[in-house]
Amino acid sequence: MQNTKTGAFRENKGALKKEEKYVFSVELYAQDYSLSLSNQVVKVNLHQDSGEMDFFRGIKIAELLKKKDLQEKVWQTLINFLKFNVWLECLLAFNPQGLLEIQET
Repeated sequence: MQNTKTGAFRENKGALKKEEKYVFSVELYAQDYSLSLSNQVVKVNLHQDSGEMDFFRGIKIAELLKKKDLQEKVWQTLINFLKFNVWLECLLAFNPQGLLEIQET
């Protein structure tokens, strides 16, 4: 949960307050497919505010916190990235903090 006034984050404990919004954030380590012989990776941030479009189609962040079946679906999607030769085609961009973020898939 993120306070929209201060920008401070807190864990999902208790109800969402008036000045707060849900945020889903995951760090991924990715390798550029064009450098397959290299062992260098780039840290990419998967970050979604509750006001933005859904990264996981049809799954809202608030629903993800409450429904175990949706949590399992997202977990299995992320686990697939650990398999050999699995890749995600996406648009990356630097955010205002200078971190790489997934903008579109």
